[in-house]
Amino acid sequence: MSKDLWEIYQTTCFVFPDQSVLQTTDFHRDFAIISARNPEGSQQSDQLNQQAEQGMQQWLIRNGNEYCRIFGCSPTLDYVEPSFLVYMLDKENAVELAVLFRQNALFWVSDDRLNLVPCDTLSNTEVDLGVFSKRLIQNRS
Repeated sequence: MSKDLWEIYQTTCFVFPDQSVLQTTDFHRDFAIISARNPEGSQQSDQLNQQAEQGMQQWLIRNGNEYCRIFGCSPTLDYVEPSFLVYMLDKENAVELAVLFRQNALFWVSDDRLNLVPCDTLSNTEVDLGVFSKRLIQNRS
């Protein structure tokens, strides 16, 4: 993964497409934010991205994971990537899921602290990005 892409990941903000979910999300519970789109940072067609998302959603259902939709986005909202907020017992399981769907990284939230976690620890190390709830942008739609 390029250094530029890793730096872009560090600026990510988040939007809940369904604002009612925001009211019921426990930011003190451990969860991962994982996208299935654009494996290995390579732009894919909408059709391939939708197939990857459906595959991840089926995996989550099959394995009994509690999840909801969330969007990772640039601070200016000029880039938005559908993702899943997944309650998981530990970060290692979250990394395994992200690797299964060929992702470069995931976001891990524990006690409202946001961390960027690389799937390949050879090129990058985990980065503490601060308070998760401060990275939320209100949905304007």
